[in-house]
Amino acid sequence: MLTNRPSEATLRNWRRLAVTDPSERLQTRANKTSSARRIVPLEYLTHRRNLPRLQQLLALLAGNACRLPEVLFSLGRNLLRRRNILARPHVRAVLAEYPWQAIAELETYPLPEDEFDFLGLLYQCLKSEGEKNRQGSYYTPLPLIRQLLQEVSCPASADWLDPCCGSGAFLLAAPARQPQQLTGIDIDELAVMLAKINLLLKFPEQEFSPRIFCANFLHSGPDGLPSGAGVQADPQYDCIVSNPPWGACIPNRPGAALNQPAEETFSSILQQAYRLLRPGGELHFLLPEAALQIKAHREFRRFLLQDCRLHKISAFRNRFAGVSSRSVGVSISRDSPGPEFSFCRAGASISLSRQAILQDEQLRVQCLSAQDRRILSALYDRQEATLAGSTWGLGIVTGDNRGKLCDCGGDGLEAVYTGREISEYQLLPPRKFIRFDRTQLQQAAPDHLYRAPAKLVYKFISPRPVFTCDQGQHLFLNSANMLIPAIPGLDCVTVLAFLNSQLFRYIYQKQFTDLKVLQGNLLRLPFPAVSSPQNRCLSQLAQRILAGETSCRAELEEQVFAAFAVPDRDRDYILQQLQDS
Repeated sequence: MLTNRPSEATLRNWRRLAVTDPSERLQTRANKTSSARRIVPLEYLTHRRNLPRLQQLLALLAGNACRLPEVLFSLGRNLLRRRNILARPHVRAVLAEYPWQAIAELETYPLPEDEFDFLGLLYQCLKSEGEKNRQGSYYTPLPLIRQLLQEVSCPASADWLDPCCGSGAFLLAAPARQPQQLTGIDIDELAVMLAKINLLLKFPEQEFSPRIFCANFLHSGPDGLPSGAGVQADPQYDCIVSNPPWGACIPNRPGAALNQPAEETFSSILQQAYRLLRPGGELHFLLPEAALQIKAHREFRRFLLQDCRLHKISAFRNRFAGVSSRSVGVSISRDSPGPEFSFCRAGASISLSRQAILQDEQLRVQCLSAQDRRILSALYDRQEATLAGSTWGLGIVTGDNRGKLCDCGGDGLEAVYTGREISEYQLLPPRKFIRFDRTQLQQAAPDHLYRAPAKLVYKFISPRPVFTCDQGQHLFLNSANMLIPAIPGLDCVTVLAFLNSQLFRYIYQKQFTDLKVLQGNLLRLPFPAVSSPQNRCLSQLAQRILAGETSCRAELEEQVFAAFAVPDRDRDYILQQLQDS
């Protein structure tokens, strides 16, 4: 089977998963950085009809102990031969840079010739989920590239740069006439080789040396290129496009633009790339949607709003296999800031005021119409309390679900529920059972949380809050979270009524775009002042729904709207917004 030796970081994670000292156990959720699973990124496949051929090739490679560099090198030669340019001097010069031996069987293996980037697709298939997660290495599907490039208005003679080019997908899609217009940088030597081969395939009639360099863009010289690249100092580009790595943090460097303990990689790369733009030049980056809202990226948003011209933010529906984050396209230029920029989501575009966002303490960028802003402002004006001071708990992390979970109950086994069994006001029958022995678990909340007489539980992976009430002192896995609310004057199930309501769904979906229900987001939800009769009414209605009497759901929704004194016209608008979403 085709494998790579695990990195030291991976080996450390494996060792940590086996320890018994609670102080050494992971304190986070499932650790994807150590996952050896391989995923076929179907979104990167140009034509689904090529999937069987791809699967056949993967099966062949799995049955042979071939080294990954030699596999990719051989398949690159295969494509170059099919294009009838393998023997050309400039192509041979590029291949001579690499010491790998070609595998004869792969050099002649029948490959699909209508894929946009077959080499990059195969590389993604052969990299483990953990490796891609650690490196932030998820290649951008062609439809997403095209959507982002729709915003480009550079002339045909523009000079392009991708500072994190991977196998060169953005450069392949760029409307450049000459290969000398395209420059790519990547830290991954194999990806650089693939990008060079891809550019040779893109311009089969021209003799050239691809301007693709293996370097860490953040550690490169002032020109963005590695030393000795043979180019003039401080080049400037008309258009910079990229999908930089997400998730990794780096220490602040001397002279870094952001004065904070650490910077997200994508933030640092964007700001360094911005310095390489010509006046009026354009930069188009694909970023995680969380960059627009969460506190950790506030100073990055300040840069977008104050230090450059932000033209447009586009929210995309496309997702990457193995990645739960949504993505956005950010389009800026090297100009003075403008008064407004557009925000496009699901085909609808609205104009947002730069100054209005700068007045928000957190500088959150939200796709809110004037009517949404008015309604949310009115709702927050009636806020009396939040979930601050409540008790929160994470579900169990076993460290080995396959070995520690059973499909059937038995002696010493106890039902354990997951997020899949949680729906609004319902806890579906359990699918798994566990022996609850803390010494054998990677992480577990205190017993008093699991055994509380009544606690709220909710899905962790969900675009909106989905809660129910557990009154059976059950166990939960880490795809579910637990909450024991502490809001004076509100019963536990009254809080449940608010959290599951249409009104709270509207508040949540308008403000938060995460595909995970985060504690920080729930803490920002407003709870109104509620009289004792109102609390009793809401509590009784919620209890009836929990008992299966769903017919009173409409009455409960009306009571929640009434608690916030929402006018009929605003209620109708809210319901229409929920229906449209």
